[in-house]
Amino acid sequence: MKLFQVFKYGEKPSFRILSCTIAIQVFTFLLLLFGCESSFKISKRTGKKNAASNVKLISVSADKADGRYITGDAIAIQVNFSEVVFVKGNPSLTLETGSVDAIVDYSAGSGSKTLTFNYTVASAHSSTDLDYLSTSSLALNSGTIIDSFGVSVSLKLPGPGEANSLGANKALVINGVASTATSGSVALTTPTISAISTQSVDVNSSTSAIPFTIGDTGSTLDCSSSFLSLSSSDHSLVLPGSVVWGGTYPTCTAVVTPVSTAVGNVTLTVTVSNSSNRSAQSSFNLTLRGTFALGQSSSVSMAHMEKGMSTPVSTIIVGGKLFVCDSGNHRVLVWNTIPTASGQAASFALGQPDLFSTTANNGGISASTLNTPTGIYSDGTKLFVVDRLNNRVLAWNSIPTSSGQAADFVLGQVNFTSMTANGGGGSASATTLNGPWTVVGDGTRLFVSDYSNNRILIWNTIPTSTAAPANIALGQVDLVAHVSSSATATGLYLPGGVYSTGTKLIVADTYNNRILIWNTMPTVSGQAPDLVLGQTNFTSFASNSGGLSSTSVNQPYGVFVVGTKMFVADMFNSRILVWNTIPTTTGQAADYVLGQPNFSSNTGNNGGISGSTVNFACSTYSDGSKLFVADYVNNRVLVWNSIPTTSGESASFVLGQTDFSQSTANHVLPASNSLRSPQAIQSDGTRLFVADRINHRILVWNSIPTSSGQAANVVLGQSSFSTRTINTPSISGSTLSNPYGVFSNGTKLFVADSTNARVLVWNSIPTSNGQAADFALGQPDLVSNTSGFTATGLDVPSDVFSVGTKLFVSDLTSHRVLVWNALPTSSGQAANFALGQPNLTTVTANTGGLSGSTLSGPTGIFSDGTKLFIADASNHRVLVWNAMPTVSGQSASFALGQPNLTSNTANNGGVSASSLSSPTSVYSDGTKLYVADGGNNRILVWNTIPTTNGQAADVVLGQTTLTTNTVNFGGFSETSLNAPASIIKLGAQIFISDKSNNRIIVRPAP
Repeated sequence: MKLFQVFKYGEKPSFRILSCTIAIQVFTFLLLLFGCESSFKISKRTGKKNAASNVKLISVSADKADGRYITGDAIAIQVNFSEVVFVKGNPSLTLETGSVDAIVDYSAGSGSKTLTFNYTVASAHSSTDLDYLSTSSLALNSGTIIDSFGVSVSLKLPGPGEANSLGANKALVINGVASTATSGSVALTTPTISAISTQSVDVNSSTSAIPFTIGDTGSTLDCSSSFLSLSSSDHSLVLPGSVVWGGTYPTCTAVVTPVSTAVGNVTLTVTVSNSSNRSAQSSFNLTLRGTFALGQSSSVSMAHMEKGMSTPVSTIIVGGKLFVCDSGNHRVLVWNTIPTASGQAASFALGQPDLFSTTANNGGISASTLNTPTGIYSDGTKLFVVDRLNNRVLAWNSIPTSSGQAADFVLGQVNFTSMTANGGGGSASATTLNGPWTVVGDGTRLFVSDYSNNRILIWNTIPTSTAAPANIALGQVDLVAHVSSSATATGLYLPGGVYSTGTKLIVADTYNNRILIWNTMPTVSGQAPDLVLGQTNFTSFASNSGGLSSTSVNQPYGVFVVGTKMFVADMFNSRILVWNTIPTTTGQAADYVLGQPNFSSNTGNNGGISGSTVNFACSTYSDGSKLFVADYVNNRVLVWNSIPTTSGESASFVLGQTDFSQSTANHVLPASNSLRSPQAIQSDGTRLFVADRINHRILVWNSIPTSSGQAANVVLGQSSFSTRTINTPSISGSTLSNPYGVFSNGTKLFVADSTNARVLVWNSIPTSNGQAADFALGQPDLVSNTSGFTATGLDVPSDVFSVGTKLFVSDLTSHRVLVWNALPTSSGQAANFALGQPNLTTVTANTGGLSGSTLSGPTGIFSDGTKLFIADASNHRVLVWNAMPTVSGQSASFALGQPNLTSNTANNGGVSASSLSSPTSVYSDGTKLYVADGGNNRILVWNTIPTTNGQAADVVLGQTTLTTNTVNFGGFSETSLNAPASIIKLGAQIFISDKSNNRIIVRPAP
């Protein structure tokens, strides 16, 4: 009896099953006959005539190398399938070859995964990057292409130019039409091409025009795709056709556009081919930097520093520019045009190399650095800045135009590298200064309040050279004395402000709580003033003498006259006193007050911070139209668009803050794309989580961000992206206070809510703003935040990490890491043991003496499931356990950052590849180890997991060498760091929490 009927290939089998047993035998035989895979994909068949095939058309390529091809050249086009296919008949493939499309016939490959179509370049063919015509360019022509079960396969091609297409996989330039030589005859020799330099480009950007030269004896070349082609070593980064040629022979250019969001390194090869089909090549490397920043608009911006201030002291307008002494940031901010709205960013900064650096004497004292600038003046040509804690006044001969511009000469010191008070001598002199506060001029003279020398220095002509001597000293009998005086007409005690009308001189004698006025310009040292304000006579000096009123002052620091009006910054009364005309009698009352509703109040930010309140305002300035007030403690400059005329009048706008309700130094309001001291970064492979500590929130991106300033999708700890309050309206599962750590295992989310002494746990990843946690560790419920020092309590949890079933929490101030052997499920669940302590109730630093069993201020935790790493910050080391610890007090195997387990000196032996200073985070990708060495402003990288004490790192990020640790080394940039707090690697990129730069910097992994 026949079990099956023989049939021809290409026909579908037809037979009758005779019995169940025979049917199984037939089924097995057919599987063997058609080479079916053991996965039994036949199980997906329905047996119906029109069942779909599982075989996929996956890519199209060619057998030729990238380059230029001319008439007569043969190219085998290869169509690749996921499984074996069989061909009947004569299918064809239509190629896009210019005005005449090439239709090429199938030639070979039936019974394999690759079908070949032979193409020969014809004289009418032309293409800058050979590809087929469309997704339906593969035609059957009454034939068939079927799988092993006789089912027709899908013939849909990848879109032309898209991934896996012929154009994407190969860079084949077709030039069947002979070119016209610009001069001479067709070349018979090999052309030439110059070397191309290494290139780099940011993510989602094209390169600049990359230059190179080509040559050819017959001069038949030009800078077009007819002669030039590009090949790529990695099509996931750069596709061969993604180039635009330019330039004029013999100097050509290439502009390359990488694949969107691509990051990494790729080798690109440019081929030049002449009309004789001879060619030359030049290869170069392209680095797709992928460097961008979260929390900032770009990788080289810092909004809070461009717009923010810290304790501003004085202002001036000159040449249409606004200058502000931003003393706490050790810089002078400059706006190239007068600002007109709140929060407007400055244009550049003096005293710093950029708008983002804040270090005093950044890079060492010089003509370009400042340390607490407090006063500023210009005569329209020169600019003078009081560099208070460097005991000098810097002078520029012309108005500066860029950040970090060096001064031309200096007063108070003999050179730009000296900074000691009074030149290091015991007495003052005509050329020395001691903590100067204000500089001002009247177009002829220059005046400096030499604050700590208790005097006002006067130069009778504007000085023009270093250490030019003053001519007169007020407050002292000569230019050498510097005593303080509290009970005389001629003495001064820490004078702050000074102003000259050209005829009158006005001085804020700060610690004598008075304003002194000379009706004519003094001509000799120690000359007495004509009248006093704030006191009834020259021998009184009490603060608010006679009681708070329109005639009293309390440590006035600034004085300014505009038109007929005189303004006094009555700093310790948090107000500006205004006289409509310059007073002419002792004790004359002010006419109205700004910053307070009346003369009888002096509370800082009276009634709440607003446009009509100040808090220790220290100076005023006007250009005759606008009024500027340096509101010191509120870290802002208030601006009135016109001179106010009544008490309590509100300012028009504010600089240094985004609105009138803010007062934090260097502040920018929270938003979905801003950060403030981000502490920790984590990812579950899909989402990104950031502990935005000072904004008291966790930001969640639902997919890994790819560009600067990208907005987060979800915020936790706050009800919206625009708030940053602590535990508002009260502590709950929806509030946070200084979150330090965050971790997700892909299902649960854990947050170390540090100053609430708890770890919040969400049983599933939150999807909405302000979503409440499910329970809390360290507390009995979600409404408690009391510190505890037992198996169930926490004090200041600084990080949280889980691997397998274990959960680790670093308890910073209890100097321990608590370990749960199984993931907790409810509030207050007890830990199983503690590392860093001998038990679950001891919480002292380095209990029993420094060893491998002790901790001091532990922060970051990481484990690969076998090894455990803990950043032991205050011991300046990273402890490593080679196997997972199981009991309290178990000793680490070795330490990084120290030569042994009993040392804990910061930068032991000096800053090096083996030293650490307050490391805060540790991470491994399975091969390399990364440590955020926060105190050294760097990330250390070991190319293999270290195995011994003090093992040296291989790579450093944030510094140019392994022996430097400067904040923002070389100036703020996309490679600089300022107290980095955390690091993770995602794909080819690393994400660094650059905490004090208020950003997450993303760059290619080293």
